[in-house]
Amino acid sequence: MLIRSRLIILSSLVITIAIITVTYIVFQEFERFVTEAKVKEMFNELSAREDKIAAMHSNAREYILFAVANPIFKEYFSLPESRENLYDDNHILQFTNRQIELKNEMEKWIYNFQSYFRVDETCLIDTTGQEHARLVLSRIAPPEELSADEEETPFFEPSFERNKGEVYVAYPYVSPDTNRWVFAYTTPIVLEDRSKPAFFHFEMPLEVLEENIKVDKGRMYILDSRGYIIADSERKNKHDIYYGQRPDEYFASIDTIGLDTTTLDIEGLAIGESKYSYYYKDGEIHHLVYSKLPTFDWVLVYELPHGNIISANIDELSILVTVTASLIIIGGVFATYMIGVRITKPIRILADECKRLDAADLKQINIRNNDETQQVVNAINDLIDRVNSIERQKEEFSSMITHELKTPLTPIIGWSQALKNKKIMGELTSKQLRAINAIQKNAERLRRLIGDILDAQKLDLKKMKFDYKKFNVGEMMNDLYANLKSAMKPKNIEFINATDIQTIIRSDRNRIEQVLNNMIFNAIDFVEENGRIEIAAKDYDKHILFYVKDNGIGIPKDKQANLFKRFYQIDTSAKRKHGGSGLGLSICKGIVEALGGKIWVESEEGKGSIFYFTIPKVRR
Repeated sequence: MLIRSRLIILSSLVITIAIITVTYIVFQEFERFVTEAKVKEMFNELSAREDKIAAMHSNAREYILFAVANPIFKEYFSLPESRENLYDDNHILQFTNRQIELKNEMEKWIYNFQSYFRVDETCLIDTTGQEHARLVLSRIAPPEELSADEEETPFFEPSFERNKGEVYVAYPYVSPDTNRWVFAYTTPIVLEDRSKPAFFHFEMPLEVLEENIKVDKGRMYILDSRGYIIADSERKNKHDIYYGQRPDEYFASIDTIGLDTTTLDIEGLAIGESKYSYYYKDGEIHHLVYSKLPTFDWVLVYELPHGNIISANIDELSILVTVTASLIIIGGVFATYMIGVRITKPIRILADECKRLDAADLKQINIRNNDETQQVVNAINDLIDRVNSIERQKEEFSSMITHELKTPLTPIIGWSQALKNKKIMGELTSKQLRAINAIQKNAERLRRLIGDILDAQKLDLKKMKFDYKKFNVGEMMNDLYANLKSAMKPKNIEFINATDIQTIIRSDRNRIEQVLNNMIFNAIDFVEENGRIEIAAKDYDKHILFYVKDNGIGIPKDKQANLFKRFYQIDTSAKRKHGGSGLGLSICKGIVEALGGKIWVESEEGKGSIFYFTIPKVRR
């Protein structure tokens, strides 16, 4: 009995030590898991705010370019009197009757423009620094309030350095009219002779930027290159604002929050790249995720104290583990062993079934047990049902939205085409024709974008349909060449089809043409006038190699790795000339891989690019 008692005591002691050890490991792993999950959420939140800021700048650029597209600006500054300013004895600008007539129309247009966007002040400034119109918070300034010395503003010279369709974003400053910190957007007014007599300018309050970085938990802020907090979700600056105020007189420095600049690895940080760091403040870890924004090389930072991540759940877990450990000790060595055997086997079976699940096609686990693990199986199956239901709803919602977007485009494009038909609608003026062409061009662009979104969605859901039929590759390339020759004429591009095969393959011809079309139109966009584009298909044993070669601007080496990622843009700067959704090449990659092939690019900056992809002759 003594030996048995000692064995029982020893067994209980071993179990107790084991449970304490396991409990400690559970605590550590639980904290690590929760922290990693939260940091991942922080990166997602940071990316979402980057998108909001990018959308804000993009909308501002689109609105200002839309505003100056009104021909009234060119008409006004084409007047000789608009270039030869006349003043009275009080040095107040005098306007002719024709100037006043056009000026009134411009101010109405600008007033309506301000109602579409968050704008404090809008003005027109000529090359001498003279204001010709100004609206402050929708109030139209009379002639006696117009300034003649705007050439002293920091955005004056850079504005005239911009070309047609380009926008300059000025670094934040205090507006003398609204006495608020603002940042400005400007774009020149370019006449038919390419002269730039003036520029259009509007100021946006800095608080708009802060509204885009508000977060429910933690703190988000934007740092400039000198370490000043330009925008802060917890704005603590209470200083008076005055014209001419310097950033260091108003914005808080990074060291005021206890953060050393060495904590952030900003040197060499690429635009759009995100990093993680942490620092200690008041004895607590503060987690940081940050990335570089394209505007002024600012850095967006999201900070969250560790205490916000690890909450009272730890205490609840501690109680649960302690109670469970006590019950296991009381149960004894044999009861623990029997329960372990009974529980482990069905759990292993369940784990094996879970490993066999396809994330893209979730199906219920078919296990029937008479013990507690059946509840886990039922819970997992219930979760699978809910996930599938959500996926169906997401697919239906996405299909509905894209359908609703496509439906009005058909009549827009149709009526645009009809308006251009002299027999139907009569003769149009050149201005009307340009407007109709612009409407039709942008409607077609939107239709292509919706098509890209639908294709991307189908690839995500693995529901893109492929029609496998036999066809002649050489004939397909000849047809493609014939259809796209006219697209080369606006830029006088030399278009070459170097295909010399007549191989028959079994694949989806329409999808292959879709990939080639996308690559060719990308090449057209990035090739200068009088450039060169070559297409070809070559027979290589079991597959066909396609390529599209151009002598365009080329792609930097550091950009090529991300080229086929969704929404990736090579140039995200304020000056970028080439638009697009960033979906085209990712869709090409999805189609090629679904057809059993591979896709890649070879490029040298300044010398051009070659996009390759392979397609098996027979899909297995």
